Amino acid sequence: AIVEPDPAYTHAASARSNAGVRVQFSQEQSIWMSQFGHEFYANFPQLMAVDGTPAELTLNRRGYLLMATKPGQVADMQANLAVQHAEGCNVVVHDADSLGRLFPSLATHDVLMATHSPDDMWIDPYGAVTAMLRKVRAMGVELVRSRVADFVVDGRVMRGVMLEDSSRIDADWIVNCTGAWAPALCAKVGIEVPVKPLPIMAYYFETRMEVDAFGVTIDLERISFRPEGRGFISINHRPELSGTFCWEPVAELFEEHNWPRLAHRVPAFEALKVMQSYCCHYAMNYFDGNVLLGAWPGKPDNFLIATGASGHGLQHAPASGRALAELILDRQFVSLDLSRFGCDRVDENRPDPERG
Repeated sequence: AIVEPDPAYTHAASARSNAGVRVQFSQEQSIWMSQFGHEFYANFPQLMAVDGTPAELTLNRRGYLLMATKPGQVADMQANLAVQHAEGCNVVVHDADSLGRLFPSLATHDVLMATHSPDDMWIDPYGAVTAMLRKVRAMGVELVRSRVADFVVDGRVMRGVMLEDSSRIDADWIVNCTGAWAPALCAKVGIEVPVKPLPIMAYYFETRMEVDAFGVTIDLERISFRPEGRGFISINHRPELSGTFCWEPVAELFEEHNWPRLAHRVPAFEALKVMQSYCCHYAMNYFDGNVLLGAWPGKPDNFLIATGASGHGLQHAPASGRALAELILDRQFVSLDLSRFGCDRVDENRPDPERG
């Protein structure tokens, strides 16, 4: 059973995400998860088919571009690149001149180094999560439209969940994969998860100027954009609102923050118009920025969590889901060793941050 108060996913973080799938990470395990994400989403129509009808999923394999403008960013990029190449990732290095030839619309005068992964992609996030729900319901999963109010715990064993209408669902395993909402549920059983919602403002804009066929483009000086339909999406992090849910975008933030940085990197973006804006949330892990996966030390062994992906959730969801299934069925990770992302690192104060 899936307990879900919002089965239309109107506020779900995954459905509102930027939905990128990239291999440009610094840790092997994150790269492995993205590589499986590529495999999963490439085969999505067949994997999520219902009654012989393939699922539909828009997939845009136009690459990821990261640009460094400071020496420290270059050092990180070079270290990350060594790991990525060791894991077989197709990542190409550019200097300012070669980058300008690849994307003439970019202003590259201040770029010290860039890395481009042409096989990376982004997907339709809402189409992905709704197709997954349709598939699992066809497989016999019951959708319970409610909220979990509490847990039924017997020592080191969790027996079930209590819903807000006072009904109870008994279960042998309970998985908390509610993203930024996960810490509040974990707190009910005495688990203090270092995860908070980080509000993100997303702005869709259009320009009449001709520009290159960009993929996901990230200037490491805190601006990014990617194509969307006839225009582009650019996001704005709101760290001052950390720990809260915010659903109202602020138009002035785009004008003050995004627009000058976008126009600096792509001169054609000096003339643009914001057509739409909305809010979403990262499940931000303030301990080390990586997902927390599995049981919490000293707590019920059959209560598993997956939260704190810090913006990487949808691309790593297939690997996380498979890993949770293996913990339930095999009592250990089988396909990928993701023990690096176990919850014990928080309990032991061993932060393991991702540089990518």
